[in-house]
Amino acid sequence: PSPMAPDAFCALVAEKLGMRPQLYGHGEETIETVAVAGGAYGEATVQASQAGAQAFLVGEIHHHEILDAAARGLWVLDAGHHATEQPGIAALYQRFLRDQARLIDTAPFPKEPVR
Repeated sequence: PSPMAPDAFCALVAEKLGMRPQLYGHGEETIETVAVAGGAYGEATVQASQAGAQAFLVGEIHHHEILDAAARGLWVLDAGHHATEQPGIAALYQRFLRDQARLIDTAPFPKEPVR
């Protein structure tokens, strides 16, 4: 909701996701913009940095990607697959429930066998 220190942002993420992410980084830069990726997408540290993010919340990231992020001044919050993918899964499920009435039967074959 507003710029915050890395530790405060990590605490907010922990509250929202129901788990405390591993925080990587150094410095006292205030976090104003965050890049987010569910699951394993550590290779996006370059894009996150280029987009102006000060922090990158991700489900899984490799050691060399953390080092690259730190060199770019980017904080990394590794929150694990489950915690970062669950909000998206829940949203997709709700969308499916909302849209299922509009689904069209697109079966490639007739429902009755041809004799």
